[in-house]
Amino acid sequence: MQYHETVSNSEQETIITFNEEDKTADIFTYNKRWQKHLEQRLHLKPIIDNGYEGRSYQIEKKRISLP
Repeated sequence: MQYHETVSNSEQETIITFNEEDKTADIFTYNKRWQKHLEQRLHLKPIIDNGYEGRSYQIEKKRISLP
């Protein structure tokens, strides 16, 4: 029997992390729209795939639009 663990909707986060010193930001997301945008429009490749459809990306902070 094969066991497949799933991640609940409340655990499917999008997290953007950066500090004032570094020039890059880390983005981790389960969201397919974010992943598509980061990969197809910004031409980023995931640096980590957690095996549960979550992916991590690194991007220059200047490429992130602030609200």
